[in-house]
Amino acid sequence: MALSSSGTAACTTSVLPVGSNTVNATYSGDANNASSHGTTTQTVATATTTLTAARATVTLIRFGLAGVRVSGLSATLTNRATGAPIAGQTVTFTGRAGNQALCSAVTDANGTASCTAAFNNSYAGNILAVNNLVIFGYTATYAPTACYNGRVTLAAS
Repeated sequence: MALSSSGTAACTTSVLPVGSNTVNATYSGDANNASSHGTTTQTVATATTTLTAARATVTLIRFGLAGVRVSGLSATLTNRATGAPIAGQTVTFTGRAGNQALCSAVTDANGTASCTAAFNNSYAGNILAVNNLVIFGYTATYAPTACYNGRVTLAAS
């Protein structure tokens, strides 16, 4: 790496893990300058996140004798500081009435997790489950990981 006009060198990296990291710099010297080295500690914090649930678009698809599917459950996970999408994280969708488990999905390259819920109750039970989802909405939840902090829950209706 070349030195700037002020005699310093700088680099940027995104590969340091969360936590305290020791960074070593070494200059091997040349005909005019002696070699030197230095050490510093860089602390990488977990990134804060934002989880935005899309407004529910409920589409009923009848399957089997007593089942229905509800599509249109979606949420997007981003880095709060940069706005960059976060891929590869699991988002869980739950109905807000009675905390009914709906489905879960992993965020894609755009940070979006989408899934379809299936209800296999009696006819009346399916109608009640769908009505609760339409009236009360759903909750998207993201559990924290080593790299991304906070338990984020967001409701949509």
